[in-house]
Amino acid sequence: MKVSVVIPAYQSEKTIGQVVDRIYQTFAYRSEIVEVIGVDDGSKDDTFRVLIEKTGQYPSMKAIRLQDNVGQQHALLCGIRQSTGAIVITLDDDLQHPPEEIPKLLQAMQEGYQLVYAKSKAKICGIERSLGSKLRDRLFNHLFELPEGLSLHSFRAVDGSLAREAAKSAQGFFYLSAALLKLRPSMKNIELDLMPRPIGKSNYTYRKLLSLFTRIWIYYSDHRLAKILRHSGTPYRILTTVRSKGDHR
Repeated sequence: MKVSVVIPAYQSEKTIGQVVDRIYQTFAYRSEIVEVIGVDDGSKDDTFRVLIEKTGQYPSMKAIRLQDNVGQQHALLCGIRQSTGAIVITLDDDLQHPPEEIPKLLQAMQEGYQLVYAKSKAKICGIERSLGSKLRDRLFNHLFELPEGLSLHSFRAVDGSLAREAAKSAQGFFYLSAALLKLRPSMKNIELDLMPRPIGKSNYTYRKLLSLFTRIWIYYSDHRLAKILRHSGTPYRILTTVRSKGDHR
């Protein structure tokens, strides 16, 4: 079985190399074939240079650079469209999501679920970020009627065919969890050992949160007004793609 690991990366030159290394170390003695797709979301630092270096080190690594900074969700969209795995794993670029926990997500998928979200065993976010997550989950419960107690997270495993089907729905805006939930997958949470952000800080603000929630409602609500307000278009443009020599796709 092939597993595609998609990493949206922005300004992460100090951590992205470790993330990639630890993914390949995690799969070194496992039966699955792994491909890693790092999508640089228009970083100003050396993030893409580090990703290119990793394509020379690992035979199934792909580095993609987007023309502009379009946000984590659109970087995920790009990576998912490039994926070929039976299962797609998404995780952040800052080491909050230990790659060593990926096998636990895969084990949960083997129970027959199509979508498995991580849930931290311990509180690792600040009050504002936690509140934002709770408000987002309430919005999603309103739009999609989430199973009771389910919480969303950017560290997740999803059936590859389902992920690519969700990616087809992208118009001028894309939010992966919303696109997946529209397809009504079987899903669950599993508790994992997640880590505090080791470097830098989140650029989360209430203004950005309000803007995000508004766009989610516009593009994923069935309300008549929401459908009128939607725009079509390509939410990202690929500037450069670098494949490892072992990747013949």
